[in-house]
Amino acid sequence: MIQLATSSSHSLGNFVLSASGTAYDPKHHEKVDVILTVTGTAHGKQKVVINIVARGGSAQVENYGTFALIKGHGLLIQRCHFAFLHIKVTGGYYGGQTTNWNLRGHVGVLQNNAWPVTLSADRIRLPAQGARILHGLFLRGTIALN
Repeated sequence: MIQLATSSSHSLGNFVLSASGTAYDPKHHEKVDVILTVTGTAHGKQKVVINIVARGGSAQVENYGTFALIKGHGLLIQRCHFAFLHIKVTGGYYGGQTTNWNLRGHVGVLQNNAWPVTLSADRIRLPAQGARILHGLFLRGTIALN
């Protein structure tokens, strides 16, 4: 009997992504500040591919308030410095909607249990009545393992 060696996914524990930046609000013809916090779990190999599962968090958008992050998933591919994050964001109040944000960007080299990360999206839809769309979201921050 031949046994094949498999590369199993290692639990890396919990993570917190904290990032801030700006997006353009075409309604008011100005940039607005955006703060994103994501919590969840990470699995994989630190120097190869890491799968992240978002379990909560928030997106604070200047002039529009704070929205809850209900779930999501993503990848950090260390070898090519690639980051992808898909999250579901909700207004959480009566009339609030759930929208999907797809963010992509770059992940840096792990230092002190944290990766520097940049994330961006061409357009994001806010989960509020009127479904306001913001353009050119760009965030910079870290993903820290606890």
